[in-house]
Amino acid sequence: MFRQLVRMFSSRLAATRLGRAARFFSVTIALGAVVFIGVIRVSEGAMATTARFATISARWSMWLVAICIALAASHQRAVADRRDGIEMLALARGFDGSRLLAVRALAAFWFSLRWMLVPAICAAVMSMATSGSTSVLFDRAKVLLAVVLFAIASSLVLGPLGAIADGLAPKRGRSVFIAALILSGFLAEIARDPSLSITGGLGQLLRTLLHALGVGRLA
Repeated sequence: MFRQLVRMFSSRLAATRLGRAARFFSVTIALGAVVFIGVIRVSEGAMATTARFATISARWSMWLVAICIALAASHQRAVADRRDGIEMLALARGFDGSRLLAVRALAAFWFSLRWMLVPAICAAVMSMATSGSTSVLFDRAKVLLAVVLFAIASSLVLGPLGAIADGLAPKRGRSVFIAALILSGFLAEIARDPSLSITGGLGQLLRTLLHALGVGRLA
């Protein structure tokens, strides 16, 4: 029942306007990265540096995919589920209503992760496919690992945060989510430490992963 509800809530998120926008952005970023990498490879040859497109695609997907999905998850999802009888269906089948927030959070994470991975993996794999040597291929495989971990972390933070905001303020969850982003940004600005903001911290995580894997020049 838990898995069925996660899939159902994920599908309902996908059907929202922001959910559709997130999928559009995901595919657009992926296609753009693949085209740019192909063009650069043709124009500059085997020595073309294309791995950076994977990290750029991952960062853009955080802003345009994960945040869109988090906004969708924060916008009256509990109200909509109650209105459409989804909560009643879950309760009628013996599911503990107190766990519905956890289901919504997991659904937001899973939906966000799937569509964040599309541009990150497409760009990284295309970059690997255009590698001019084995050593370059190995470095670009490390970039692939970094952007996948970044996508997991971004989805794990932003998707559930949107669901939690909806749980805290069923009619104003989107405002709560946006306020969390803005307040963390203010805190980072006051402390002069970008990593203290939610998005800045995720960006710092990507840089840390790249450095840890020995490809910090792409951070």
